[in-house]
Amino acid sequence: VGGAAVALLLTVPFQFWGFYRHYMGQYRIASSRYFGGNLREALTGVVARQAEGAPVYLSRRIPFVDRYWRFYSIARGRSDLVEQARFVDTPNFDAGAAAPGAALVCAAGDDACVALQASGDWTKILTTSEPDGTAAFTVYEKR
Repeated sequence: VGGAAVALLLTVPFQFWGFYRHYMGQYRIASSRYFGGNLREALTGVVARQAEGAPVYLSRRIPFVDRYWRFYSIARGRSDLVEQARFVDTPNFDAGAAAPGAALVCAAGDDACVALQASGDWTKILTTSEPDGTAAFTVYEKR
């Protein structure tokens, strides 16, 4: 019994190495979308450049975007931006009513947001990507 226990204990580092290698490599890529994607980069990008008083439109299609917006705005010392957020359903978003300097955060490839850029009134200012290189979120600014 003692020898079997010692033999099992000697295999622990090998078992841990396999877990650790996967966790620090492929797992990050495979799980990033499950954990909400690279929304942090998109929101902190808006927080860093948004002028005081300019509205920020956030797509309701992004899960928990209201909580993340509040968190990153306050964490970056811009609690004034918390109240500037407007949560919109992008297909029904009245983009023409937005003031110049307004920001819009959408999931990458959101057809309604892509159409806004094509209209010429909105400019793409940031696209975040996932660890595997695919686009995650896009930020637009009203001209």
